[in-house]
Amino acid sequence: MIPLGCAIVFFGLYAFNKKLKVFKFFETHFVFQPGVIGKTSVPYSALKSFAVEKKVIVITYENSNGKEKKIRCLVSQIEPKQFPLLESTLKSKIND
Repeated sequence: MIPLGCAIVFFGLYAFNKKLKVFKFFETHFVFQPGVIGKTSVPYSALKSFAVEKKVIVITYENSNGKEKKIRCLVSQIEPKQFPLLESTLKSKIND
């Protein structure tokens, strides 16, 4: 009975994560949410760089304490149609 319950819970999380938008863009910042738990809000002014390394998107930014942080996300988590938009948006915000 317990394995069946675990399977139902994990399938529910899988289905929910599939529909979750990884990046959400707003006027002054963007939000990175790779799963149900964990959300990172990054102001555009803190962005340092954007790169794609071996099928992984790496976004470097400076947090409120002045420390450099990195967000890593698999390219496969982004819909193929949305990737060019993500890339152009972040690169334009870095150059501003």
